[in-house]
Amino acid sequence: MHLKACYLLLITASACLLIPVQGSSDAVEAGDFWDTEEHLETTQSQPVTPPEAIKPQQTPVSHTPADVGVLSEHNESLGSKTSKSSILGSILAAQRSYYVEGVFALLAAWFVAGIFTGKEANKKIIKAWVDTNLSEGGVLERNFAQLGSGDGDGSELMMRENPKLFKFWASGRRYCQGLKAELLLQPRQDLLMRLIRLVSPTDDRIDIEVPMNEGSMPLVVLAVATPKLAREMQRELEDVHDLTHRVDVSRNARGSHHWATDKFVVLAEHSGLVSDLIPDTAVEHIFSRPAFSSVGKYFRYLHVTSELPGASNKRMLRFCFQLPAEERMDASSTLMSFVMVMIDIVGNYKLTADQKKRAEKARSEVERRAWKNQEEDRNTKIQERKEKKQQEELERAKKAGPAAYAKFMEKREKIQQKRNLGKLTRVVK
Repeated sequence: MHLKACYLLLITASACLLIPVQGSSDAVEAGDFWDTEEHLETTQSQPVTPPEAIKPQQTPVSHTPADVGVLSEHNESLGSKTSKSSILGSILAAQRSYYVEGVFALLAAWFVAGIFTGKEANKKIIKAWVDTNLSEGGVLERNFAQLGSGDGDGSELMMRENPKLFKFWASGRRYCQGLKAELLLQPRQDLLMRLIRLVSPTDDRIDIEVPMNEGSMPLVVLAVATPKLAREMQRELEDVHDLTHRVDVSRNARGSHHWATDKFVVLAEHSGLVSDLIPDTAVEHIFSRPAFSSVGKYFRYLHVTSELPGASNKRMLRFCFQLPAEERMDASSTLMSFVMVMIDIVGNYKLTADQKKRAEKARSEVERRAWKNQEEDRNTKIQERKEKKQQEELERAKKAGPAAYAKFMEKREKIQQKRNLGKLTRVVK
């Protein structure tokens, strides 16, 4: 509308300039100029009209047919340009809207597809592990009388806690109360976790705990782990920190089987435990350098302990393995066979009289250090409470005035002198 008004004003102004003013030249030629005095008299005699009452005079403007044609052409061209631009803008806006909707639709489809594909991938891994170890003829089926909570096929033996956590329980075997396994898979159904794993990758793993019978395990602590996990175990587990030290297994080579010492760290109470508890077959098929590429790379740690902190049953065998891919699940059968072998070896193991004496002495020393640390902590807390109380009394004496403060300091000095005198008397005696 403003553009139209501007065009109308321009056309009107040009038309007014083209129309000649009648009698203007005659007036100039005749010399009809204003007389200043006459003009002043005339203006003084006329009444003054207030500005609000003055209305602008509207002079009718007449246009020729040619001017009207030009005006109509301008209006038509302006209307066509406006309509074209508005149509183009609406088309572009619609296209942008379609693009945004398309992107959100693709993201939603990717999210839904990721949920289903992630769940299916985890189910396939669980099924491969069950078929390898729990089916008829599998390692666990041969070694335990009861698998799971009841009868059924392999899929019913696993208890599903959530899409990434599955649990399994077996019982009915000598030397132990049973076997508990937790299969912790990657949350493949979670797209956000998939993106996080691109920066910080994680593996599928299985954690196994075997609580041993009280009379079937001597006093022993042994750990075999990857270098990183060995450092964590020494830092976080009290029994490993207090009772074990690193053993150089490069000297324990038996025959042609050598430990991959850069891949595994052994922590034990004494070096004899390594040769007593780790069989040659385990070194050959898991811990040797040739076996690392096929089976050993899936091994994470072994923890044999009679002093498991924070547990009701302190005699425990703990294992952690990485779960192989679905097509390489046969490697898990070798690792599960190693679990069965360790149960039998530890259950049959007996300490000599000297080894038992040293084990008991080491545990007594650990208890003595723990009691001493507790005593030091208790004394520290008592001293902190005394200092806090003295500080409060000092603040009250300051607020009570100079006389009360001086009396308090005098009393405090006398108490300190008595303490120093008592210490001196004990030294002389």
